Amino acid sequence: MDVLSGSFQPWRGPVLLLGGLGMTLLCVVPCGLSRRAGFVIAVALPLLIYLPDLSPYVGRADTFEFQIVAPRLGIAHPSGYPLYILIGKLFSLLPFGTGAWRVNLSSAVCAALASGALFLALSERAHERMANGEWQTTKLASPIQNPVALLAALTLAFSPTLWSRAIEAEVYALNALLTASALWIVTRWATGKLQAQQALPFMGLLTGLAVASHITLGALVFLALPLLVARPRPTWRALLGAVGLGLAGLALYAYIPLRWPAVNNGEVMTFDHFLRFVTNAESGGALHLLAFIQDPARWTLVFRLLRMQVGWVGLALAAVGLGRLFLNGSALWKSRLRMLGAGTLVAFGAWVWFNLSFYVADPDYSAFLIPAHVILIYWLGAASSEWRVKNERIGESANKRITFHASRITFHVLVTLLALLPLSRLWITGPGLDTITEGRADEAWGQYTLQQPLAANAAILADSEKFPPLYYLQHMEGLRPDLELVMLFDEAQYRAALESRLAQGQPVYLARYLPGLDVYGVSAAGPLVEVAPSSPAVRTETPLAHFGDALALCSFRLEADPAGRALHHLTLVWQTEAPVSDDVEIRIRLTSAEQVIWERAATRPVSGYTTTQAWPPGAVIADYHALHWPAWLAPGDYTVEVGVFPRFAQTGLPVDGTAAMWHPLARVSLLADVNRPLSQRTHALFDGALWLAGADVPGEGYASGPITIDLTWQRGNRAPQALPEIRWIDAAGHSAQTAASPSINGSPATWAPGERRTVRYTVVAPPEPGRYVLAVSGQPSAVSRSMARCGWMERLREACALGEVNVLPSNVGLANFGNQVVLLDATLDASAVPAGGQLQVELRWRGLRAWEHDYTVFVQVVGPDSQLYGQADSWPVQGARPTSGWAAGEEVADPYRLYLKENAPPGEYTVIVGWYLLADMSRLPLVDANGQTIGDYYAVGHFTVGE
Repeated sequence: MDVLSGSFQPWRGPVLLLGGLGMTLLCVVPCGLSRRAGFVIAVALPLLIYLPDLSPYVGRADTFEFQIVAPRLGIAHPSGYPLYILIGKLFSLLPFGTGAWRVNLSSAVCAALASGALFLALSERAHERMANGEWQTTKLASPIQNPVALLAALTLAFSPTLWSRAIEAEVYALNALLTASALWIVTRWATGKLQAQQALPFMGLLTGLAVASHITLGALVFLALPLLVARPRPTWRALLGAVGLGLAGLALYAYIPLRWPAVNNGEVMTFDHFLRFVTNAESGGALHLLAFIQDPARWTLVFRLLRMQVGWVGLALAAVGLGRLFLNGSALWKSRLRMLGAGTLVAFGAWVWFNLSFYVADPDYSAFLIPAHVILIYWLGAASSEWRVKNERIGESANKRITFHASRITFHVLVTLLALLPLSRLWITGPGLDTITEGRADEAWGQYTLQQPLAANAAILADSEKFPPLYYLQHMEGLRPDLELVMLFDEAQYRAALESRLAQGQPVYLARYLPGLDVYGVSAAGPLVEVAPSSPAVRTETPLAHFGDALALCSFRLEADPAGRALHHLTLVWQTEAPVSDDVEIRIRLTSAEQVIWERAATRPVSGYTTTQAWPPGAVIADYHALHWPAWLAPGDYTVEVGVFPRFAQTGLPVDGTAAMWHPLARVSLLADVNRPLSQRTHALFDGALWLAGADVPGEGYASGPITIDLTWQRGNRAPQALPEIRWIDAAGHSAQTAASPSINGSPATWAPGERRTVRYTVVAPPEPGRYVLAVSGQPSAVSRSMARCGWMERLREACALGEVNVLPSNVGLANFGNQVVLLDATLDASAVPAGGQLQVELRWRGLRAWEHDYTVFVQVVGPDSQLYGQADSWPVQGARPTSGWAAGEEVADPYRLYLKENAPPGEYTVIVGWYLLADMSRLPLVDANGQTIGDYYAVGHFTVGE
């Protein structure tokens, strides 16, 4: 299937090969799979697949915190997570790998053991049979139970949410292990392997430890409830033992007050402080107890997360498995199975309720549901295991030989179908996980930042993305130990920290956006922004160029990235010679042979922290720009040019009094960025000379509007004459429109054999809306058009399809942001809103193409004096739908609740929305039907505040 497909994914070949070999072994071994072998495979196989994804670099947010806190036996954020801290400390003592990698490994091991524990739970009845209405143990291994249990366990191991948290230092893989272990204990009780008085102490200890891991695991107590009402009733000794062991597990929380003075300068933790800390009382505002009634959209989010783990077939099997727990068995065992089913259902419901009620951004939002995923997949495995019992009952009949062969055939079919669950999770989820690239980039950014000439003993106020690499490099590698690194929770705290430090005369740098800094003055210090700079940039008597009448370019510095990334660092030094009347933006572009090759999106100076209208005459301001070169830039020499433009204008300020709007800075030599993969991998061969190795094609576009397409080409041994063409093909299979090949620096005939380049095409969509296929066809010659082979072993064709594009009418939606996402609809409920009142804004978005990053939506209330009187910034759907997970054409309902400030004056207010990337605060531009930028926000409505 993978060989003959038109697209290529490097994960699929190994997955299909390993899966095929595994299913073959299961089918040919006469006695089936032993329980010991199944457990080893359930643990070892996931661990082997996790290991290549473990990053040796520092992570972000909670991952970073655990990587730092665990080796030092520190204290993590509420509720402290003492069990995981102690486990992380043990792994940090390993004699190999980086410190970050060792703590990451703890999560991988926990997730692999969770798979093994789930296998043990589902295979508990592998050595049982029904005789005279009672369950009895036999030494004969079931030919089907253990393989089915193994496939269910691997489905858990490779489920998207658990896998994504198994490769980074986080508590959620440990949560899965504890939940699966609890299921193993209660399953042993339900099948008669343990009596209630034996199982209860185990469950007590496990529940106590689980709560010491994560407070939401208190729901495991619902799995223990069937043991309390079982007959024969457990003894008082067993009950007291369970309570005592549970308290012993909870006693791990004593680690927090005992360790608190050592990590907080001798401060003693009070009992009230301890209670608030372990219950995470500060986040109580995020918990809305009745959200499952008041916010029905939350149900859609939770159901989507559950379906994402196992698919529709898996959900159906899980429902069957839950029903089997209630319906199967003889009188005594039916009672236990029903209680087991009831316990798992109540625990599952508790975790679902929490996710419906707790408002937090992804990825934490998804991870909170991992214990429910474990139970869901337990039900899935139970559905197939109950099928085995009926076949063995039939096998006791006189027609044993015939029935055995029939069950073996059915077994082969069943195992093959069930194997598609873990295999599909493997080839869907695996390629999308990449913490190594992100960690490497963060560390390179941190090293470059700390190499800047920052003032001694300065403070850096950083956000949750920028703080980790700085802190890690400072404390693990000893870079700039004099700097004070600060990470806080909200804008008010950052502003208070800024003001207090400036008042004390401490230099302050920002790696976190704060508005309204023109009152202090700002200047760039590499990627950081210095507030109220004490040592301003040096003024030059003879500027390099004048832009308009007031702004001059004093000097610049352009340098390649020291870590070898595909970017250059550019610092421009501006000086004002008169008041600047315009709010201008800086634009940077590359040219070659007087042709514009690439242009960077316009930004306000100093990463958007300032406006030129606030610059006083005589000011000298450093302005840093990170120039990330796109993958489609051909290798060669280019000229870097700078222009100054009023916001959203197409005419820039004149350079040195001439008609020119751009000033050349320097020449740069760029290499091909061959290591950056495109979203779609292909292997089409054109005219035996040129391979199409990758493509990035949008799923939607506007009629007669521009569409950008990136294609990665690799030259074969023969010399190609030209690049193939892009063609539109309509529903009838006719060529609707042809776009000429792009002009690039150098013909592909000059490429070296094996050389790979990514090329950007800009094509115009057909004028008629509808579904079209974008195809690549060989160049026509005087005799005929060259032929292409679109896949291995396929026949020659004139064209190869890249993908289907839904061409929408040009008037669809209210606003188009960067040809990336469309605002389809917006509803504003602001009737009779007083100062301090609540506004409700309902947005509906439609993605035009897959997203590379997670963008943030802003909703702002602008008053009659053009000041902000209300704001909400969040990833879509309360942070639960980050854009990196959106598919092209997907529609997302996105509600917002925000409050008007108490000091809001009477008058007319405007509500605006837009998108920005937190990493650099760049906004998605608002574009018209021709792709021209017309703004960076859209006004969704107006309302009036009375006297």
